[in-house]
Amino acid sequence: MVENLRRHRRALHRIPEIGFDLPKTRAYILDALSQTDAQISSAAQSGVLAFFDAGKAQTVAFRSDMDALPVAEISDVPFASEHPGRMHACGHDGHMAVLLTFSHWVQERLAELPNNVLLIFQPAEESGGGANKIVESGALEQYRVKRIFATHVEPSLPLGTLACRPGAFMAQSSEVHICVQGKAAHAARWREGIDAAYAGALLIVELSRMERSLPEDMPRLLKFGKLHAGTAVNVIAEEAQLGGTMRAFSAEDFRFLRDQVLSVAAECEAATGARISVEFSESYPPLRNDPALYEMFLRATEGMDVRRCEPNLLSEDFSYYLQFVPGLMFQTGLGTGAELHSSQFHMDERALLSAYEAFCRLAALA
Repeated sequence: MVENLRRHRRALHRIPEIGFDLPKTRAYILDALSQTDAQISSAAQSGVLAFFDAGKAQTVAFRSDMDALPVAEISDVPFASEHPGRMHACGHDGHMAVLLTFSHWVQERLAELPNNVLLIFQPAEESGGGANKIVESGALEQYRVKRIFATHVEPSLPLGTLACRPGAFMAQSSEVHICVQGKAAHAARWREGIDAAYAGALLIVELSRMERSLPEDMPRLLKFGKLHAGTAVNVIAEEAQLGGTMRAFSAEDFRFLRDQVLSVAAECEAATGARISVEFSESYPPLRNDPALYEMFLRATEGMDVRRCEPNLLSEDFSYYLQFVPGLMFQTGLGTGAELHSSQFHMDERALLSAYEAFCRLAALA
């Protein structure tokens, strides 16, 4: 079984593709699924749906993401990326390998399973909200999906360990883009200008102060990684651009944090005379695991190395599915320590065996 996981993962690792533009990845998946009796259909441009009809009234879905990242791989492995500047640096090649290997288990045991099984190979998790496109396609209703499962690899966990929790699992996330408009003036005549650099710096300080003053029992994140202002050292900056990320574990906390950002921006605008505009990108909903499915997960994985994890401030568009059907995501430990999205990210495919076994057990129970 490990050899099948390894073969699929390494073949997919060679051909990383971005967003919805996944022709080679899709072709590989279709070829692998052609060895089963699954009913194949398309969704979300390049997504693949594989339906195993057991003649039951309801369906259990299992999802894998398909897309890679615009990262240049630093590796000397013989199966390194063949696409310059692109890399499976978030483990989606491993997720697909698990689902493809799982498809053969489903094929062999379909008559014994309590539900039909739908495998969802989803594009554009990293950007573009591919999960939302799958949902909008009507696939969940068409195939009578009653619950959905997924996994994500996690380098910080020991090899083969599974980690999960009920309720808050991953955060709602949004990019924050702020434009500060001032008035240019020579530095020697600074009173004639409105300093956008100062206003931008003040805004970051005040936003950080606000974020740190919030209650400790309200997990959240508001950090700015981008600040650009001005064009010359002796000219008061006319414009400043700020970029950051905002995250929270509930929609209510997220809205509260958003309102606080707008309030602080208005205060800084009044204090500096600069015009400040704030835009928030469309955000993934918070990912909350269904408590009943968490108990099912614990029963299914009895005897395996399973840990209860803390909520994670990363975000995942798997949360879109959970707006419509109960679902659960768990982490699969890689034990490598190489960070997700790193150019040196790697995995030992033996870790994927735990995710595969968990999927098999969940399909038999669900």
